[in-house]
Amino acid sequence: MRTLRRFSLSGSILAALTAVVVSATVIWLYAPLSVDSAYPGGNGRIAFESSGDGDVEIYTMNPDGSSVLQLTFNEAFDGEANYSADGARIAFSSDQAGAFDIWTMDSDGSNRTNLTDDSALDFSADWSPDGSRIAFSSNRDGDYEIYVMDADGGNIDRLTFDDAIDYLPKWSPDGTKIAFQTNRDGNGEIYVMEANGDNPTNLTNHPSSDGDPDWSPDGSRIAFMSYREDLGASVAGDPIYADIFTMDLSGGDIKQLTSLPRDERDPRWSPDGTKIVYTGNADGGPGKAVVVMDASDGANKTNLTGPPYVDSANDWQPLVLATPTPTLAPIGTPLPTPTLAPIESPIPTPTLVPIHELAQGDDDCDGDIDPVDALVSLRHNAGFSLNQQPGCPALGGALLAALPAGAAPDLFGDVDCDDDVDSVDALKILRSVAAFSVTQNEPCVDIGDPL
Repeated sequence: MRTLRRFSLSGSILAALTAVVVSATVIWLYAPLSVDSAYPGGNGRIAFESSGDGDVEIYTMNPDGSSVLQLTFNEAFDGEANYSADGARIAFSSDQAGAFDIWTMDSDGSNRTNLTDDSALDFSADWSPDGSRIAFSSNRDGDYEIYVMDADGGNIDRLTFDDAIDYLPKWSPDGTKIAFQTNRDGNGEIYVMEANGDNPTNLTNHPSSDGDPDWSPDGSRIAFMSYREDLGASVAGDPIYADIFTMDLSGGDIKQLTSLPRDERDPRWSPDGTKIVYTGNADGGPGKAVVVMDASDGANKTNLTGPPYVDSANDWQPLVLATPTPTLAPIGTPLPTPTLAPIESPIPTPTLVPIHELAQGDDDCDGDIDPVDALVSLRHNAGFSLNQQPGCPALGGALLAALPAGAAPDLFGDVDCDDDVDSVDALKILRSVAAFSVTQNEPCVDIGDPL
């Protein structure tokens, strides 16, 4: 029978985990060098860790591998960088205070704070989607369990209570569930539980070792690494390599994305859901590089870092678009009195733009959908001037014609087709610009499509 290669981890965390003994047998599990949740947004910088200067430090770079910046400068382990959902803060693991603790810092490396500061092994931090809590792994109660704490380190709660090793927590993008890795079934498996620790469920349930889960930004799939490709090989001593897969939330519809004869691990979704960054080497050679590939099928693999190949992927920074806030008059300011035309004056005929020249959500009629359209909608609801292009119909005004029954709104600017133009329409335009899902009444023309 061939011996499975164990999952690996560097530095002091490896020494601590591999010293755990259950039933007189050393538990070999995979603990990656990073952990994160892929929150929706634009694709910001990629955090990674490197031992190129002799010890493990945290760096960031642009999505194309350019503009590399070093964030930590300690003669200690600094790694497992994890961005908050707004991209402004980073949680990470470090033993700079003597023991492995959970630290936070700004995304530029400033304002570092030790959150745990105890003698236990605390590692693998993951921010909640709202930024108020941090999940992490720790052996503070004797074995490795999953805990959550406030973002300032207070109010620590234990979520798992099992004699096995439970670690690598990953909050779902909606904050209702946490995925994690455990050996409670005898080998590495991926479980999902409620955010309070209830209802743990085995998703992978496979004889191979599966680990390192990471949610897609829309919460529909989980990327993970597994040795399952090589099960069934008959030649003893042949190397067994880890590959990257994705699955749906039932554990089905499994897709294999990598297959090189080397370990490929630490999958991390891009915030827009189109890419996955991971640790491997697209050139097929030795050493570790940060690699990016298409999330759908694993195509277009490209090394972002190169020689001396001592780098591991950590996380991808989400860029969150700010919602424009309208300038409102102070409470008590009298509303302006509109100037009304005399009764005998003819009502002016508005200039209407033909429907085929308009697009759903283009409230300023400038030919594209952007945050300015949302601002125009907000100004309309606040009673301010709209700054539209000449010939653009007024928001809330009737369109020149109508598409087949119910397919288009009757009012210009009613992007959700609920028969009024309000601040909700502005919010839906912003969500569309940020590539988030948009709910509309049915049937309704999608934002950006011709009216």
